[in-house]
Amino acid sequence: MAELARVPEHCITIRRQHSGESILFIIGPGGVGKSTLGKLLAAELGCPLIDLDDQLCATIGPIGQIIRRNGSDAYYRANSDLARSLADDVRERAIFVTSSGFL
Repeated sequence: MAELARVPEHCITIRRQHSGESILFIIGPGGVGKSTLGKLLAAELGCPLIDLDDQLCATIGPIGQIIRRNGSDAYYRANSDLARSLADDVRERAIFVTSSGFL
């Protein structure tokens, strides 16, 4: 876990209970190391990692294209909708890495 010491302090985490198990949401601005932290924690805790940027790109296309085509509000809405949907499907402990448009 020594690598975690290099994660910037302003990378914020929120933990909540869901279906009797914990989901850890890693939230912060772009480029602060959310994905790096998520990978380290998932490996250390032995639980699945769900990266919202990856999931968004896989389901509706590249983020830049979404924003250019539909505007930033549509991107923020898609982000929230996808996070809610994925969290509802989680039945075990998991790490969620949010995209910078999550909040």
